[in-house]
Amino acid sequence: MKTLKLITLVLISSLTFNQSYAQEDIVMEDLPIEDIVKENNKGKEKIFTPEQIELLKNQKEQIRKNKEEFRNSLSDAQKEIAKTEGREALMNYLTDTQKDLLESSKNQIRSLKETFKSTLTEDQLAAIKERKEKHKGKEDFFTPEQIELLKSQKEQIKQSKEEFKNSLSDEQKDILKNDGRKSFMNSLTDTQKDLLESSKNQMKSLKETFKSTLTEDQLSAMKEKREKHKIKKELLKDKKDKIKDKKDRIKHLKDKIKDKKDRIKDLKDNVKDKKDKKIE
Repeated sequence: MKTLKLITLVLISSLTFNQSYAQEDIVMEDLPIEDIVKENNKGKEKIFTPEQIELLKNQKEQIRKNKEEFRNSLSDAQKEIAKTEGREALMNYLTDTQKDLLESSKNQIRSLKETFKSTLTEDQLAAIKERKEKHKGKEDFFTPEQIELLKSQKEQIKQSKEEFKNSLSDEQKDILKNDGRKSFMNSLTDTQKDLLESSKNQMKSLKETFKSTLTEDQLSAMKEKREKHKIKKELLKDKKDKIKDKKDRIKHLKDKIKDKKDRIKDLKDNVKDKKDKKIE
């Protein structure tokens, strides 16, 4: 899995183009059920019954508990692997007990989701579907032709990745896994390099083709959305910085309190020593 992940990273850097059009603006993902619940709780559109909302809360709480249980099962060495090498690497170092714990958690959550799904009526399913559609395209952002073009680009990227992966020898996969991207790139044959270059040029052409179909209104709307996303990221960064500063101040205050306690203790010890000397 780690090898495939590294291959994907190489391909992304070598093959793909800026996916701001496709990924930021028209990714057709399902609206998370939690988001619908939030909207429901705001009173915008009451989809779920109180009992169903309670089921969702229980599901969320169970997921939290399972994550906590798994985290607590990890050794310090495993935590360090997860931090420095990522989740895929960690999976290779799990014990059989930890793997069973993950599998049990997965089955448990799947069962909870099925239980919730079985409570939904046809009207609720229709309402959820409608909200998903609204979430997908609130402004009918792209035309059907543009969406089809993006789908074809996505399929082409998938095919290019697959073709490149199939061209790799077992030895090259081992180099990528053990020696890193630079060594891997040096191991490529001329044919493989040509394949990468050809795919890169093809993706660039597809990007330009799509961009040429965009109207001024679409470009403006996309730019506005990217600016909002940028502002949101900056606000989040500021918030994290403030939290870090607050933690640093608290740590500094705790250190001062500790120093004061130590000085008081030293003072008490000195007074005790003087008293003991007088008694002698």
